[in-house]
Amino acid sequence: MTAVALGTLADVHAQIDAGAALEVPDAWERTAWHIAIQSGDIDKAALVRDRGSNIHARGRCGRPPLFDAVECGHLAMLRWLIELGLAVDEADEFGGRALAHAAECDNVEAAALLIASGAALNPSEGGHLHPLYNASSRAMVNLLLDAGADPRELRDESRRLMVGLPAEGDSSALHAVTPDQFAQGAKRTFGTTNPTRVNLPFRMAMVTSGVTAYAAGDWFTDGGFDREPIWCAHRFGTSVSRLADGRIVWVAGEHEDAYDPDFCIYNDVIVFAPDGGIEIFDYPESVFPPTDFHTATVVGDAIWLIGSLGYHGRRQPGPTQVMRLDTVTMAIEQVSASGPSPGWLSGHRAHLRSPAEIVVSEGNVLSARSPDEQWEPLARVHVFDTVSCRWRLEEAG
Repeated sequence: MTAVALGTLADVHAQIDAGAALEVPDAWERTAWHIAIQSGDIDKAALVRDRGSNIHARGRCGRPPLFDAVECGHLAMLRWLIELGLAVDEADEFGGRALAHAAECDNVEAAALLIASGAALNPSEGGHLHPLYNASSRAMVNLLLDAGADPRELRDESRRLMVGLPAEGDSSALHAVTPDQFAQGAKRTFGTTNPTRVNLPFRMAMVTSGVTAYAAGDWFTDGGFDREPIWCAHRFGTSVSRLADGRIVWVAGEHEDAYDPDFCIYNDVIVFAPDGGIEIFDYPESVFPPTDFHTATVVGDAIWLIGSLGYHGRRQPGPTQVMRLDTVTMAIEQVSASGPSPGWLSGHRAHLRSPAEIVVSEGNVLSARSPDEQWEPLARVHVFDTVSCRWRLEEAG
């Protein structure tokens, strides 16, 4: 191992000729093969392989060999290993795969190579095992989204990276906000026009800071909860759309869970311009109900917003919520769709198959309201036609 890590190729030859055991692991469960990969020296790796090393040997916690090349930044080594036939989607004992590891390490070149080699962009294991969840830079997020990664896996931190903001929240942006500006912008509001521009200083500061409503309340109030929810841009169930002109659009989403005093489902839109400008739009509740866990699909100058979880007690089995956001005027309209819709749908997936077809799959559908809500997995794939505004069922098979 010392020869592989620090010596010459001749030193490695000499050690093997002297009878060095190739498969004896170190305290980190690495063999000489793993050390060779971590060194980035293909000649040494080829030598220990040719002399009998197990190229499928796993390291600590079942790490496949590709992880070592990814983590150490050796692109040529990674390509060589893939050419040897090592599986790009082999998982460690926790279910993690090389692409998610590349995303976590922010190795964009390695991620691109793994994608080109067939790595799964959307493994069945989501959450912290998903590549997009682990993305730690704007370049990585865009690479994965461009390749087809499921935007449902975007974290709040990833959304911030996409628009050029730091991943982690920083309350310093709130320090320039006056108490009067806090009072003006802290309460969630519904628009009076479609849209209503609300570029209030407090809300702008909450977008750029990325802090929670609790943190804002702690800064501006006595920290108690005898108040209405404080407006907050730190959310989940938010959709993100990238427009052709470089703008990025965040739509609605929710902050905190229902038991929290700051729980709120929003119906606003936040637009980030390529030059760093930010605009916030409110909408009348009758035009755009509070919406979360929907999908957003860009078709020309429109963003089609499909589905919503919404507030408990307001959900109704029946038609799927469909909205159309005009990215020129930023107005939203409710769409009356015909045909067999999925139902009251949320947490689903949507992708654009053609300029006129949005394919909707997965997710959950509300099947009954009483005595308790009942949900069922979406059983069929549905297709929404953006021209006729009609749903149809995808043909089986």
